[in-house]
Amino acid sequence: MSTRGAIGFYAEFEDKQFEVITYNHFDSYVSVLGFNVLRDLRHILTSRDMGLDWLRDRVFNLRVVSEDDVVTDGDVLLYRQYSEDLSGHLLFEWYALLRRLQGDLLGILDAGIILAAHPSWKYDGMFNEYMYIVNLSSEVLECYAGFCDPHKAVGRYKEPLDVEYYSEQYSVTLVGGISFEDIEQRSLSDLVFIMRDLYGEE
Repeated sequence: MSTRGAIGFYAEFEDKQFEVITYNHFDSYVSVLGFNVLRDLRHILTSRDMGLDWLRDRVFNLRVVSEDDVVTDGDVLLYRQYSEDLSGHLLFEWYALLRRLQGDLLGILDAGIILAAHPSWKYDGMFNEYMYIVNLSSEVLECYAGFCDPHKAVGRYKEPLDVEYYSEQYSVTLVGGISFEDIEQRSLSDLVFIMRDLYGEE
């Protein structure tokens, strides 16, 4: 059974917010998706050719598409390298065309495009089991978990009443975060240990 989740980017400005979250279908738990996000983010922050300014620039210049957006012939030519032959999906659907970018933080930034998840996905504690959000304002990698009692959930995605979402039984809750400073300075193995501890994993 798939362990579904999401990765995304968030920032707050004086007069607006920036947020984009993309769906991940398989292996969203810490040892796979969490590890990959930590590895990519650490590489970006410690690389002489990248860094935080590079990250911000790439994120704010992402082309954001949704499942409802039309895929053109030009899009297929431009992004076909990220496609995957999926039963029931065509290259003229964004899900199939960008399938190889799922869970690939650095790949998304390099490609310059991201498929936004349905707006309700970030609140869906039944199916969105692990979510990793790069907060560019607080400079923290935020870690969220599903299957939380709605009355105990905390954080930005605890199912507000004015948002339609898939499940009323469980919420998505913030379990903690890892600062960019720690991600830059600590070893990858240490960071994975910290993330596993946030999720209560041994």
